[in-house]
Amino acid sequence: MKAYCDTSFFRRRMMPGKFHAEASAAGLAIEGELGFIPLSSLARFEFVQGLRFDVWLHRADKSKGLPAAVADSVLNLFLAEVGGSFHLTLLDYEVVFAQAELLSRQTPVQGYRAPDILHVAAAASLGAEDFYSFDRKQSELANSQGMKTPLFVFAA
Repeated sequence: MKAYCDTSFFRRRMMPGKFHAEASAAGLAIEGELGFIPLSSLARFEFVQGLRFDVWLHRADKSKGLPAAVADSVLNLFLAEVGGSFHLTLLDYEVVFAQAELLSRQTPVQGYRAPDILHVAAAASLGAEDFYSFDRKQSELANSQGMKTPLFVFAA
């Protein structure tokens, strides 16, 4: 099993809420098989940036995003897992971008966003067989590249 986990997987695994239980169960299964949960440098960056954006949103509108203290707690828990359960997988970005260029040809018909394409390209560059995402478009694109998407049934 070669697995790739996108940012939506890590957000749901690290934060309570919708699909937390499913992400946790999938994480246990991946860790049981591989001995770790693979974390790409792309997913790590997007996860951290997403928390910072949530703080910005919350400052403007208290009904959105996360308070800084909550985001800091989630970030600390996440970073504590890096090197533990989460194994940082480095990407060769020249290979990722070359693959992304090919995948982007589907955008005029399918409407893929850059992050969708980059995550699937990263997974393909690593030879992933399984793509763990709660994002429907990413899952569809990963399927089109021959990857299994175990969380597709939950994808929004």
